[in-house]
Amino acid sequence: MSVAGVRGAITLAGILTLPLFLTDGSLFPARDLVIFLAAGVIILSLVVASIALPRLLRNIEVPVEASHRKEEDYARIAAAEAAIMAVERAQHDLAAGRPDADLYADVATQIMELYPSVSMAGCVSARSASRQRKLTKSRRYCSRRH
Repeated sequence: MSVAGVRGAITLAGILTLPLFLTDGSLFPARDLVIFLAAGVIILSLVVASIALPRLLRNIEVPVEASHRKEEDYARIAAAEAAIMAVERAQHDLAAGRPDADLYADVATQIMELYPSVSMAGCVSARSASRQRKLTKSRRYCSRRH
């Protein structure tokens, strides 16, 4: 008996594949006993695992898992900044020489608001802030032109 595999689904599935009857038509010998023993082992392993494992693991110290939160935050910031740069490029490319350039600037601003300039840790990205200032200047420029 093992407390590592406490479910017993494979054991029960294997036992239930035993046929009811043999090829000569007689009942499979001791099939009920085998099913009963398998179910007993499954129930016993569940009970032992539920009672013994918490007591065995009570005083064990689990090592602290390495946190990758900072790397994930930096990756999110880099992705958001790349998205903002792509939106800015698309806005300038699409608005060049168009009479409705301010519409492109407004839409770009709405899209960039989806990308916060504050990371999970609460640090403001200087590059994102400077891009926001550039966008505001370009919107003002476009609105003055038209």
